[in-house]
Amino acid sequence: MSISLLTYTFSQVDSQTAGNNYEPRAATPAPEASEPTPEGRDDTLTRESENGQPFFVFKAIVNETAGATPEGQEVEREEHDPPLMNETKAALAYNKLFTDESSLVEAGEKEIFEMPLPENRSSGPEPELATQIDAFPGINSASSRGGGNPSDSTGAAGTNHILQMVNQAGAIYTKDGRPVKDFALFSFFRTAGDRITDPRVIYDPSSERWFTVLQDITLKSQLVAVSKTDNPTGEWNVYKFPFTNCPDQARIGVSKDKFVISVNGFSAGCSSPYKGAQYTVVNKTQMIDGKENPDFNQSTSDMDLFALQPAINNPSNSTSSIFMLSIETFGTHEMNLVVLDGPISHLTLKEKVYQIQPTTVPPKAEQKASTIQLKTGDGRAQASAWSHGKLWFTFVDGCQPDGDTSIRSCVRILQIDTNTIDNPGEIIPAQDFDVAIPQSYLLYPALATDSQGNMGILMGLSSSQKHPSLLITGQTMNDPINTVDDPQYLVEGTAVSNAERYGDYQTVSPDPVKDSQFWNFGQISISTGPSRTMWSSYIGTFTLQDISSPP
Repeated sequence: MSISLLTYTFSQVDSQTAGNNYEPRAATPAPEASEPTPEGRDDTLTRESENGQPFFVFKAIVNETAGATPEGQEVEREEHDPPLMNETKAALAYNKLFTDESSLVEAGEKEIFEMPLPENRSSGPEPELATQIDAFPGINSASSRGGGNPSDSTGAAGTNHILQMVNQAGAIYTKDGRPVKDFALFSFFRTAGDRITDPRVIYDPSSERWFTVLQDITLKSQLVAVSKTDNPTGEWNVYKFPFTNCPDQARIGVSKDKFVISVNGFSAGCSSPYKGAQYTVVNKTQMIDGKENPDFNQSTSDMDLFALQPAINNPSNSTSSIFMLSIETFGTHEMNLVVLDGPISHLTLKEKVYQIQPTTVPPKAEQKASTIQLKTGDGRAQASAWSHGKLWFTFVDGCQPDGDTSIRSCVRILQIDTNTIDNPGEIIPAQDFDVAIPQSYLLYPALATDSQGNMGILMGLSSSQKHPSLLITGQTMNDPINTVDDPQYLVEGTAVSNAERYGDYQTVSPDPVKDSQFWNFGQISISTGPSRTMWSSYIGTFTLQDISSPP
């Protein structure tokens, strides 16, 4: 594999070779930009050269916020999501499991696709509005700079700031919710007319740096921005990492010395067919130092894995290991664990398969006062977090809540003890259960752990009696296993979602200063007048003590 490096310092472009153990190749000079240069941009657009796959570094300043917010009606985000991994299998699963998308299969069919419901299930009462929660609206349809619906709200909490991103737009707030700056992602990442989507944001407390990524479909690459300090309003270094195929739906993680990007590879334009999971591991210290050609190692595409989810380690400086989890969609009883360790130049890879309770394809979610049903996902990985030897993992599952007569979309939660990975007999997770609410649908869960090992969860909720809303819950280190506190509303939606796609993900971020406090970034629908609605992201914070069930 031969990779070139183009370095951006606003006014000049230098070519160098990069990477570790790669054959050097001279970079082709970037052609002149053919499209108009966006206002506020003072450099030349770099394009992928024909004889190589350059990646580049340039400095970005978040205060440069070129680009006006487009006017007009809310638009549904372009449907470029990866198609079903196995469309025939998916069709069979839906036909066999859901004769009317809400009832159990008939007895004669169940023998063919027998997927028992999980034995462990945490079914709670109707949630109540949490009273000790601070929440405020984030970027919405009108301020998203044409980001469309769903927003894929992501963000993180730093020492003094909150950084949020949605498709096409970003914003910075103080921790009491006061806006500091908003900006267009194309301006921040310098993507000009490229097709961009799926931002991700994390804050790494051990290095006091922000890491963000953005998919550039046009360049078949992932752009990675690293802040130079803990202040997100300052300067950033931005890297471009190409992948073998169109790298969709990036997932990121950090350890003591590594940064990892995992993607689902698809053909040109991120359309069918699926080409396999692929990941790039980068020297985190060199990225923090602003090295123009950080050492990295990229895997080959793996068709046996899908939506390989890296864990967010907390504290990140306590292990050099990268933990990644994957689960087959459309029904399975296995979970794949991938562990990366060692220096970038000589990474060691360890794989292990865990036997989990069978999963079930989640049905679409009903909405109040609407015939539009929300897509709840296909069971792929949504989030993972590691702390003190405990590895958490979550996704959407189909289950039957206690006291219910129908299959609903539920939140599946698993935990692995990473201290027992090498034990030959340890192939069952330490925790494996569903969170469910009768007559309700849960969707797009996110989770995180604080530095003490407490776990916080955010999830969407929708039902025939409720507009799409956001719930919070969690499990402390001292709580019983396979349980969470009764979920409570972070914020209740007030309107119908007019797009059946509700999102690709939502985000939970631990506060780096206050243990057991979690920041949440999700989406709801709000009413803006008679028969008028729009989507709005919401940012909220809670501690597990705020929502703990009374003794």
